[in-house]
Amino acid sequence: MRRFEFSLEAALRWRQSQVELEELKLRKLFVEVADLEQQSREIERTQQAEREYVQQTEVSSAARTGLADYLRWAKTVRERLRKEEAECRTRIDRQRSALVAARRGCELLVRLKSRHQREWEAAYDKELENLASEAFLARWNSVRGPR
Repeated sequence: MRRFEFSLEAALRWRQSQVELEELKLRKLFVEVADLEQQSREIERTQQAEREYVQQTEVSSAARTGLADYLRWAKTVRERLRKEEAECRTRIDRQRSALVAARRGCELLVRLKSRHQREWEAAYDKELENLASEAFLARWNSVRGPR
């Protein structure tokens, strides 16, 4: 009997590569959102450190004006980072949906392959059983001799 072959093996491999690609895209988005969160935390820490420095130290009015300018700039940057983070989270949601769809397509082919392999194995077992029966009968007839 011929060996098992799945006619859609190339399609299955392509679907599996699509799943891997979608997973990679999702991981990149998680790295991007983590980077944005880190940038936001860093600006917040710097703002806090500058505020504490001005409160604990005698500084000139020019330094206070500079701090006020910096704090306005930092607030603008943090708002931009929050907006980018929200957009990235939206892209993460869309990417999760794309990954789920890719996995479904792949799982469908995996189940189909599994079903075809079970059918092939059943046919193989039946053919093997028939061969064994024929061999037994041939041997039985040769032992009993012609009548």
